[in-house]
Amino acid sequence: MKDQRIASVETWAKYVRSNKNWKNEHTKFINAQFKKHDRILSKLSKEKIIKLYGIKNVSGYTKLLK
Repeated sequence: MKDQRIASVETWAKYVRSNKNWKNEHTKFINAQFKKHDRILSKLSKEKIIKLYGIKNVSGYTKLLK
């Protein structure tokens, strides 16, 4: 496991040294991760509310589905 982490760091260091545009690509990747996290958290929260309150007519709760 430790060898794998070292190899990953070395690979990343080589990539950064050889690519001048790495900051933009890294920023896009990090922002995409945050966006994905927000979508998943929102979906899980909605599902939890539906389950917690036993909502059967989900289509009747348009604000919940947004």
